[in-house]
Amino acid sequence: MLKSALLTTAAIGAAALMSASTASAHNYMTTLRAPAGYMADMEARAAHGCLAEDIKEVRIKIPEGVYRVTPINTREWEVETEMRKVDPPVPGDGGRPITRTVDTIIWKNPTAVTPYNRAEGFKFRAKLPNEPGKVIFWQMVNICEEGRDPYTDLPETAFDTKDPNFGKKFEEFMGSTAHAAPYTVLYKPAMPQYPWEWTQEDIELSGMTPPEQTAEAK
Repeated sequence: MLKSALLTTAAIGAAALMSASTASAHNYMTTLRAPAGYMADMEARAAHGCLAEDIKEVRIKIPEGVYRVTPINTREWEVETEMRKVDPPVPGDGGRPITRTVDTIIWKNPTAVTPYNRAEGFKFRAKLPNEPGKVIFWQMVNICEEGRDPYTDLPETAFDTKDPNFGKKFEEFMGSTAHAAPYTVLYKPAMPQYPWEWTQEDIELSGMTPPEQTAEAK
């Protein structure tokens, strides 16, 4: 298991280096690996403008299976969201069904454009799919005064890190295009995200002392 995890990490790192070398500088997610099923703070980086043009707008399409998306407030950009219908609905907080979700986040009309030779981060929170081993792609477009710089290419088939040939397939895809969409690889977390989801076994395996034992010690 450890060997497999190390190989997966190495493959992802190699692919990231390849994408940087083939595309000068890719748009990318600052979190290349994230715990499946978690609410996570995400940041997408626009690495540069459209050739010599500054960036005046950025769009990110939210992948299928990602819900509860909230852009992080910024005073430098106007932020808009476009919605899509969830059909069939999926369970949300407290069992309430999710029938609509964010499809696209748009950052536009900045107080000052992002210079073509500078990178800038665009932040949001999202509930990630509870699918360890899945690779999710965030299609992203930099929009400038005249041109567009799209990072929207997707693999023909979904990737799964449990595939013995995952590393080779992933590296081949990332090396085949200068416009691959930024990605995040989901891994199985050691325990659920929130304390009310923990079992006694989770607590013991984590090394944390249960509250009742702490009280007894006092």
